[in-house]
Amino acid sequence: MGALDFQTNGKADGEGVLAVFWRILQSKASGILILDSDKAKKQIAFRRGEPILVRSNLPEETFAAFLVAQKLIDRTTLKTQLAKKEAVKDVSSLTDWLLKEGLLRSEMLPLLLESHFRERIFNLFSDGARVFNFKSVSDDHIFEGDIRALSEPFPKLLLQAALSQLTDKIARSRFSTHLMKIPKISAPFLLPLNSQQSRLWNQIENGRKQVKDLDAESLKLLAVAQELGMIDWQDTVPTIEKPVITIKIKELTKEMKDLEKRFEKANAHEILGVALMASAEECQKVYYDLIRKYHPDRLPAGATDEQKQTSERLFSKINLAFHTLTDPEKRTEYLAQVELEKAGGVEAIHKKVEAEFMIPQAQQALKRKHFKGALEMYQKIEKAISDDGEIIADRVYCEFMLLTESKSSLAALGARFRKELDHAIQLRPRYAWAFYYRGLLTKALGQANQALLDFKTALQIDSKLAEASSEVRLMSMRTQKKK
Repeated sequence: MGALDFQTNGKADGEGVLAVFWRILQSKASGILILDSDKAKKQIAFRRGEPILVRSNLPEETFAAFLVAQKLIDRTTLKTQLAKKEAVKDVSSLTDWLLKEGLLRSEMLPLLLESHFRERIFNLFSDGARVFNFKSVSDDHIFEGDIRALSEPFPKLLLQAALSQLTDKIARSRFSTHLMKIPKISAPFLLPLNSQQSRLWNQIENGRKQVKDLDAESLKLLAVAQELGMIDWQDTVPTIEKPVITIKIKELTKEMKDLEKRFEKANAHEILGVALMASAEECQKVYYDLIRKYHPDRLPAGATDEQKQTSERLFSKINLAFHTLTDPEKRTEYLAQVELEKAGGVEAIHKKVEAEFMIPQAQQALKRKHFKGALEMYQKIEKAISDDGEIIADRVYCEFMLLTESKSSLAALGARFRKELDHAIQLRPRYAWAFYYRGLLTKALGQANQALLDFKTALQIDSKLAEASSEVRLMSMRTQKKK
């Protein structure tokens, strides 16, 4: 038996589709969920708690019914096409056949198949599923079939599917024995709520209403919470004590003011406290944690108007940050803006572009041994493009050659030149010219062995570097003459 292997009968055990899905999701289990319903037999493959594949005993009929329900094809046309497919003994899938016949367009297929995948998972809430059997497999198990991924978070879709099947009548029937009782919440809501649902849930959690006095939407949320085991019951209305401002409220107020100060210069991911590349699911989890703590409706009794206003300002920024990081279009724009800020803004990018255009001019001047003009250009380039080993090495070489031409002493600048060339080589260890420049410098400083080693390294990187080859030959000849 695997870590989460189980079998349950919905009627006998009181565990419905929602509770079964939640058990798998919460455990991040991988395996096959086998379902026997009144209408069909179905298997759903899960990987780390997320559905990735659906198989059933009626795949073609299911897809055909889906196309009709979506009004992508009418029943008469579908019946004609199925008869035509049968007549020519075509063994391809219904999807491929309809594409070939021009009744489906290839560009609409990804969205269509994802919608069908979603529908096949969540129609379990309405097709009378009774017996659930889950068999665990390892995460690296290879599932055979058309593996897919939901385009929205599974917990969000799970809640939507559960609520869509709950009418006011069904929800009330589930609490027929609890109508005079007051729900006592034993855990935070386990699935992600939107802002309106959060307000309703806060009212249930903090309110004193009996079940019979709750509105239809609140009842639906309560029904979901009941199936997930989040509700205890109390028979009478407890005494409501006069609210007082406690140490807890004062501590929360300090927290909110500290957060508000931190949010002043914070980016969206910094506001939520997540990594820049955090997934939408990670952002959502943190978002709901923040709402539970700082939403105006969640403030303890006795909160002042000032505290409520602080909470509203915080929630506004938290909400904006969440939507920025979870809306694909806004997130793309946001990431581009962050990269722009990292690069120093628009002005810095313009300067970098100008510097990039200047590099070939500086290289040409260096090649022609116009060291003064080349140095001036490299100094400008380096202001916009820092920590580029090639640019640093070329600029140091220009300075070294100007000093050599003026027949000035290296005593004052030799150590700085060496340090900067060492740094350039660390940044660009495959830039042969940097080793050649350092060889010339160490040769001038009287360090012949180090110079010869640098010239040879330059040749190992670039065997066609004639200047380094000439230096190796000259130094080798001098060494032989000394012998």
